Amino acid sequence: SYSILRCGRQHSEQVIDVFLLFDVDDQDAVQEAITRANVLFSAVGAAHLGSLGTTLSPAMSAALAARDQPVNLLLFENSADGHETIRETLSLDPTITPKLGIVPCLVDRMVTDLTPGSLDLLACEWDRSQYDRPRVVGILPDIPALMGHDHLALMRRVKVFVTNMPQAAASALGYVRGYEGVGRAIRDPELRESGEGAGAEVFSAMEVSPEFRNIDLADARAYSQQFRDYYAAPENTDTIHRILADPIRKLQPAERLLGPALL
Repeated sequence: SYSILRCGRQHSEQVIDVFLLFDVDDQDAVQEAITRANVLFSAVGAAHLGSLGTTLSPAMSAALAARDQPVNLLLFENSADGHETIRETLSLDPTITPKLGIVPCLVDRMVTDLTPGSLDLLACEWDRSQYDRPRVVGILPDIPALMGHDHLALMRRVKVFVTNMPQAAASALGYVRGYEGVGRAIRDPELRESGEGAGAEVFSAMEVSPEFRNIDLADARAYSQQFRDYYAAPENTDTIHRILADPIRKLQPAERLLGPALL
């Protein structure tokens, strides 16, 4: 078994004691699991999607050929083009390609190791996530708190602005002060005030931007607050190094720092 500790303004713990592990090199076991599945999920990290597709290709091809109904693979990878990567590396025969929906999702519930070397996890208490509804093939099973959206790219932009921006700003300022953990930076009263001020400016800009006119900004504010509380939790061991890693991507004009500044 392993535990998931959800934290933010409130804390709750859930013990997961029913799960199945198998070796991905056992293609027969992988094929059987895909053949029987109602839905598939991926959370391996965007950089590993190519390897995942290559590894799953034989079993996925055999399983889809054996299935009567289509199945959807939901990608919780924080990647705008991950669905293209995995479809390319799966190399499916055109006759079975229509049986697989590859569906990008938003990674809303940031998870970090709670206890190094164990399966225990720390997660934000935010209890909703969204998937790219137009990419679903057939019928997706009813999954509580998983909601379809017709414009996932816009929702990803909202996420980057209201959750990634505050943590990135606090991490950059915390690095200057010599902090190693992002939680320490966010708990610093002065830096937290600066981060909340930056967030308020972003929301003010979003309120008058035609791009966000159909977005529930009150819900987005609650979303942002829960993530700040998550990162401020003493149990959170996430590092400033991780938050600020990959600067070439994170300093692009549409990303977490320049994107909000250019609104």
